Amino acid sequence: MSYLIKSTTPFASTKLTETGREKLAKGQLNFDSWSIGDSEINYEREFYLENSIISGSTQILRPKDKQPNLKYFIGNNSGTSSFGFGAGDIRCIKATIDNEADERGFFEGALSTGFTTNTTLSGYTNASGTITSTALNGGTTVDIGVSGAEIGDFLLLKIGYSDFTNETPTPHLWFKVQNVSGTILTVDRTLPSISSGNINFLVYKGGEIYDNEPDSIAYWDTGTLAFDASCDVTVLDVPIWNMNTPFAEDILGTTGTTEYEKHINYGSYDLLGDKDNYLYEAGSEFNKSAAIIHYSNKTISNLYGEFLHIDGETKNVKIHLPDMMYHRRKFSGSTTGDKMGMTFIASGTSISIGSNGLKYIPLNEDSSLVNGTPQSIGRVYPDLKIIVVDNPEVIAAMSYKSNRNWTLPKLNLTLTNPSGGVGTGVLANGETMYVTYAVDNESGSGIAPALPNQNYTKITSTSSTSLDVQFNMENVALLPYMRDDGTGDGFYGDTFKVIYQITTDGDRPLPENWKVIDFSSSVLNGGTIDVSLLESQNPLSVTPNFQLTAANTASAGVYSVVDTLTMPPSSSPELLQFGDERFFYGNVETFIGATIFKTIFKVSINASDFSTTTNATRSNDPQSNPPNIKVSEVGIYDSSGDLVIISKLSVPVQLTPGKTVILELSMDF
Repeated sequence: MSYLIKSTTPFASTKLTETGREKLAKGQLNFDSWSIGDSEINYEREFYLENSIISGSTQILRPKDKQPNLKYFIGNNSGTSSFGFGAGDIRCIKATIDNEADERGFFEGALSTGFTTNTTLSGYTNASGTITSTALNGGTTVDIGVSGAEIGDFLLLKIGYSDFTNETPTPHLWFKVQNVSGTILTVDRTLPSISSGNINFLVYKGGEIYDNEPDSIAYWDTGTLAFDASCDVTVLDVPIWNMNTPFAEDILGTTGTTEYEKHINYGSYDLLGDKDNYLYEAGSEFNKSAAIIHYSNKTISNLYGEFLHIDGETKNVKIHLPDMMYHRRKFSGSTTGDKMGMTFIASGTSISIGSNGLKYIPLNEDSSLVNGTPQSIGRVYPDLKIIVVDNPEVIAAMSYKSNRNWTLPKLNLTLTNPSGGVGTGVLANGETMYVTYAVDNESGSGIAPALPNQNYTKITSTSSTSLDVQFNMENVALLPYMRDDGTGDGFYGDTFKVIYQITTDGDRPLPENWKVIDFSSSVLNGGTIDVSLLESQNPLSVTPNFQLTAANTASAGVYSVVDTLTMPPSSSPELLQFGDERFFYGNVETFIGATIFKTIFKVSINASDFSTTTNATRSNDPQSNPPNIKVSEVGIYDSSGDLVIISKLSVPVQLTPGKTVILELSMDF
């Protein structure tokens, strides 16, 4: 099938022939010469046209994929009809275009005005609603009052909510559905016991995103074209992004005689190669985990173009996390921690290139939401269309398994003279101590203990004598969501435990060798942690409360995360585990880009030199006063003489003696 070129303004419709596409696929495509023709011209008609007996230019059909060679060739006075390209006749132009992509994710709205959870994502949200506190009294079952949940789905509990807004800071907890009996769900571990208030819930479809996509439809309109079933693919817009969090080592505190799942059994372990050897430089001290956010599904529609476009001004990449309580977020009002949510941005023109040759732009805190210089929490690889979060605390807050949607500040460490005298310190020469901590609520609301701070701090002693280690919060005002009295929004704790490990020769800490010391008595006030006491420890005081010594570490116990987070044994892969995330629970806002390589061919025709044609409807005898030759097509040939590009003109171009006609053809790649 062909179509008429109706435009009266001359232009060239150009395309690769089937032969050209085959040679392109084989890496053999080249451009060597050109020819012009008049295959569509009937000069007897042109005679009448010039004498105004008929009206209207000759109609020319569009070029075809299986284009035969030119039927009629226009030659020069020497009888030549094939002409080689000269210097400058072929040039390539590179252009970049961009467009704003639809914001995709689970939320509607904006951080400035508030995000609302979209509960109507067909194929991804199986149930939603509100339950009262009486529905949660511990145990592993809950009646959500509606049907729709399936085994393997994810249950999200938004404590204290009766709507689907996301501004009020409260704990958000994830569970995995193990059994469904009507409206009663059995989940993978103990549910919280809540004394009052409502709890909003959402049930999200489990499994891979692409398994939950709508059924495929025919890419081609079967009413027009018929192709094999292999063309039955989805062309629908998938509204959410994928997220996988591969781990390179076991979670700290994985201990015990039972064979619990190791990181090689965690979800997303099959992406470890991308995290370790591909996205991050080989041999670097990479983080123990990374959240890889990507848009991968069954659709063949290239919804994000060739790359994510970042121009350093208004066009950038943003990820919005409406349900995160981020410890560095600032607030303009008098109440700290009154609104939840955080945005991270990749912007600017500073592009880094790793030793692996991959370009990336830092993913930084939104400068309007933090004090001071924004810190990086990951990278955006624009060419790969991948966003990577490498900050372990942000990953912990995004994890379904961590039992918390808030981040924690890290600790500062200082070497100090041992409290027991010279030679009695806890850290010897050449040893390294890794330190972190856990703030838990072990009695109040019944919300289970959470994953300890994942930003480990380390310090190495080079002293000839052993030393003690003092620690304190890295700064004040970094616990804006933590409440002192155990009431109201945000979260609170009633225990503060320091977790540490000593290694030698620069070794990484082992998951089973972490020790724990309870420092709760130093920060409690009325049964809950006093935030000011926790934040304002002075490591230079004469008798600091926060110090690891040979005396207090002698009674330290082994830290185990197995019971606190209900780590699944290797025999129960159906239970929720780290790395089991499959979708990014947030929104992605970005611009998309594409690069166009335009090859431009310049065909210069001195009309006085072209006086013959093989077209049988026109006499080449000048005595017969034939009509002027008209060009209707241009063929581009490779070095083997094969027609690889065909161009048809919208209207015939007349070769008037004494004039030069320049035809410019372009082909986009």
